[in-house]
Amino acid sequence: MSLGINKDLEPLARRVRRGGGSVSITRRNHVKWIMPSGKTIRSGLTMSSRTARVKKREIERELCAVL
Repeated sequence: MSLGINKDLEPLARRVRRGGGSVSITRRNHVKWIMPSGKTIRSGLTMSSRTARVKKREIERELCAVL
């Protein structure tokens, strides 16, 4: 199921969900990532490429630490 978030982050959302975490869109058009470890990461629904890369690295780092 597509969330309508940045196209670069959509595959990451699937990985987080498969790992036991959750990804949801808040009422204020932000994305709330709850990692399998319980850590919460927030990102924008639509972001510039630079910001998306930074968030992607942060999420991947957290996924690698858990999985």
